[in-house]
Amino acid sequence: MTRQITPPLVAGGLLAILTLLMAGLGLASLNATAGKVNPLPLTFDWTEDERASSILAASLGPVALADAEASVRLALAQSPYNNVARMRLVYILSLRARGFPPEAQRLFQQSYDLAPYDPAVAEWRTTFALNHWAALPSSTQSAVRDEVSAFKVVSRPSIDMRRALRGVSNPEGRLVATLWLLRFYGSPS
Repeated sequence: MTRQITPPLVAGGLLAILTLLMAGLGLASLNATAGKVNPLPLTFDWTEDERASSILAASLGPVALADAEASVRLALAQSPYNNVARMRLVYILSLRARGFPPEAQRLFQQSYDLAPYDPAVAEWRTTFALNHWAALPSSTQSAVRDEVSAFKVVSRPSIDMRRALRGVSNPEGRLVATLWLLRFYGSPS
């Protein structure tokens, strides 16, 4: 008895061969460009945020704050996921308002939405949050607590949550920080 080859079977076989051939060509292409080409054409331009940082280092006067704010907003327009720039804008808005205005609160919460455990801003963000503790909604307070807890178990010399918790000056936030020092580190200092 002879078996007849049907057109769908032939088409399936050709498709399998074509798939293997394309995969092989793709791997060869990746191997040939390894280490030579950035696979993602994304670049982050930190120039505007660095400019804002320099302005703030020189002066915290009204004109300097306005210039720094314009630069940091441009930085965020160029790189919307730049949490360092976002936190700098929160800081600027808080300085200008001498408090924690709604836009700063929204941007602060957004920083947790984008990166709940962000080593680039974790320490500063924790101290800032605790210094404005009463102004934070409970969801943001929970995000702060979760980040402090997460970085307790992560050993990174660049992030010292104990230092962040000890740096709180607001009495209400200092109480929370002391409780977290006891809970997460077993000591209030």
